[in-house]
Amino acid sequence: WGGSYFGYSQALKTDDAGNIYTIGNFADTTDFDPGPAVFNLISAGGTDVFVLKLSQPNFRIGNNISEIYPALFPNPAGNRINVDLGGIEINGYFQIIDLSGKILSQRKFYQKKTLDIPLTGFPPGIYLIKLQTETGQEVLAFIKR
Repeated sequence: WGGSYFGYSQALKTDDAGNIYTIGNFADTTDFDPGPAVFNLISAGGTDVFVLKLSQPNFRIGNNISEIYPALFPNPAGNRINVDLGGIEINGYFQIIDLSGKILSQRKFYQKKTLDIPLTGFPPGIYLIKLQTETGQEVLAFIKR
């Protein structure tokens, strides 16, 4: 999501059902859809406040990896998260990224159908996993309890 001028979150919260809530400010026109679709809101002038609820447990950002639909489980996660790569052996790499854009971990993988990723040492919060292969990329969100 994003806008033509600015938009930022001031707080994030999750509930027991895995929904993600954020509150913040935006100006001008901002797209509030986290995926490829567009849901624009236009501020009434100056800056406006928003409250956003994301309820899809594995929302995706970016280009799908050649018709493979990776899934994260469990989500919310404890000290490990698994990525099901759709039962197809693929090569690539993954990055775990916090919401500020900082890359916290990255590794290459070869001929994998699933990834078992340790989360030990990660504080509770919302993270993104970026999967990159030679045919595309996928970004999925997960919650670390």
